[in-house]
Amino acid sequence: MYNKLCPWCDRRSYSATQEGIWNCPYCGEDITSTPGATGYNKYPPGHEPKQDEKK
Repeated sequence: MYNKLCPWCDRRSYSATQEGIWNCPYCGEDITSTPGATGYNKYPPGHEPKQDEKK
């Protein structure tokens, strides 16, 4: 399973595939080019917040 954090509304979206256009189901913005994470990773590689910034 893949997931992406929408940079416009800050909500997480999930999909079984990374292929095709990926629109945020909450705000409708195109997040296809937004880095995604797989499985249970909350953040894509290289985009993890510093320890004191995690929500």
